[in-house]
Amino acid sequence: KEYLDNSDYIESIISDLSNTAKIALNLYLKESMRKNKVGDYNFERIFPLLKECEALEYKICEYFLYHL
Repeated sequence: KEYLDNSDYIESIISDLSNTAKIALNLYLKESMRKNKVGDYNFERIFPLLKECEALEYKICEYFLYHL
């Protein structure tokens, strides 16, 4: 946080990233403890959350590079 200005925009992005990552981690842990009928893991619900995390990380990096 020392490198980024305190702004509501970046704080909201960081908060969204944190919340989305927690949800993805919880779903991953839940699914890894439970197997579907075939015996494989089903991580399809997690992939959109990971894409969202990637997009939010990109916004943070973009903001950081813009404000150097």
